[in-house]
Amino acid sequence: AGWRAEEVEVIGSAKVPIVKYVDGPSGLSVDLCLEQQDGIRSSALATKAARQFPPFRPLVLLLKRYLSSRGLNDTFTGGVGSFLLCLPSLPARLAGAAAPSA
Repeated sequence: AGWRAEEVEVIGSAKVPIVKYVDGPSGLSVDLCLEQQDGIRSSALATKAARQFPPFRPLVLLLKRYLSSRGLNDTFTGGVGSFLLCLPSLPARLAGAAAPSA
């Protein structure tokens, strides 16, 4: 019983220290960023986008899978991270931009 992590890797040389691991029970890959203050806000923005714009979640998951299959999903090796990937997928009104006038 309890939490189990597999394939734990610490990337201390990255601009932002990262702990990468695979969650044992689910098999999901997790990147845990350390020393970041804005992670909660970023998560809240993505959650809001998923609620208000139903295509957001499948679109981001598809893009993440595509990048992962080509080894382009790790920011510390020059790839695209989740937050950067989410930004172009957000409707402008969720990101705080004014709606264009007709």
